[in-house]
Amino acid sequence: LTQYKNNKMNITELLNTIVSNRMAEMHICMPAKIVSYDFATRKASVQPALNQKYNDDEVLALPIIHNVPVMQPYSGGASVNFPVKAGDNVLLVFSERSLEEWLKDGKQITPDDARQNNLTDAIAHIGLRPFSEISDAENNDDLLISFNTSKIRLKPSGIIEAEASQI
Repeated sequence: LTQYKNNKMNITELLNTIVSNRMAEMHICMPAKIVSYDFATRKASVQPALNQKYNDDEVLALPIIHNVPVMQPYSGGASVNFPVKAGDNVLLVFSERSLEEWLKDGKQITPDDARQNNLTDAIAHIGLRPFSEISDAENNDDLLISFNTSKIRLKPSGIIEAEASQI
């Protein structure tokens, strides 16, 4: 506070600075890159792609986050599993409360930890891509499933087309 008195910062400016810096430490969502992925546990290490900037213009690169659950489409006993590779982009969403206990078995819990929107409570959603990467879509009508050089197109008319480099 002495520093702020000497600089003649009023209490409103001080509170605004404190609140702004605290909000800078709250994480909601951001892009990141996969550093490593374990398909059996669905856990990844990810590097956030955005640096953290404070009101005083201090910039910090965020650390690699480990043991991040990676979401793959799953519901009702059905699933689709995509290969996840180092360098793939993901969208990180940060849980409102600690995920640590819930991730053990998925049961209703009351977190023991009071942390909120913390880096350690990230969930990675695969598929986020920057606009600089060209879309795989060939049109805006067909459902296209592609993997390497193979493609399956489901057309609105009910026709299914498949392409493969090897049969």
